[in-house]
Amino acid sequence: MTFIFLDICHQLSAKYAENGAIYFYEYCLGNGVATSFDRYGYKQFTKYATLSYDTRCEPYL
Repeated sequence: MTFIFLDICHQLSAKYAENGAIYFYEYCLGNGVATSFDRYGYKQFTKYATLSYDTRCEPYL
């Protein structure tokens, strides 16, 4: 039996605000599921994260 490991969790985008204190991230979690969240402040806190469907996160077979 052969197993193929696909790296399904990967970064889609990373942007930062002009002041450099806020960063916006998007990641694929696999099977069409994406997460996005903001990091802000000196210690880069995360206030909330969202899960959504994204075609960029569909498996390629």
